[in-house]
Amino acid sequence: MSNKLVSSWIYVFIAVSLFYLVKYFYLKPEIKVAQDCPPIETNLADGKPFKLDQLKGKYVLLDFWGSWCGPCRKEAPLLRKFYHQWNQTSFQTGQGLEVLSIAIESNRNAWAGAVAQDEMTWPYHILELDQFNSPLVKSFGVKEIPTKILIDPAHHIVAINQSFEEMNELLTRKKL
Repeated sequence: MSNKLVSSWIYVFIAVSLFYLVKYFYLKPEIKVAQDCPPIETNLADGKPFKLDQLKGKYVLLDFWGSWCGPCRKEAPLLRKFYHQWNQTSFQTGQGLEVLSIAIESNRNAWAGAVAQDEMTWPYHILELDQFNSPLVKSFGVKEIPTKILIDPAHHIVAINQSFEEMNELLTRKKL
């Protein structure tokens, strides 16, 4: 009887491990560190035309999030602190950091309420009402949120889904 119990637990362990391994690789963004950032040319949520090239010379944190995403909303204070800490910083290869929020939404009003409530005061917000089916989201291979992608002033990807602590360490090394 105990051998059957042990072997059952082994099967459960293997099944759960495989599930999380497959989930990790499936949900990982399809872009890679060191590659060029895919181009972004769209309208901001306020209707103004936007090209990522407008931010050349700055570090940019692409923040894929949603008003309906609990983990996204929970980390909003950390994101706000990160933005204010690095926005005006002089780096070896550039000046400042901007956050480009890319909201994966189905409801403009819920998004607007979350932006106001979470005090997302940076000027760059993109609203993707096609959610994960939008061409922009697909160009990065984003399949889950929150997803954070840090790009350097030359628009090369330098970090994907790192913690704010890890990104702070990376940017500290890049300061003048």
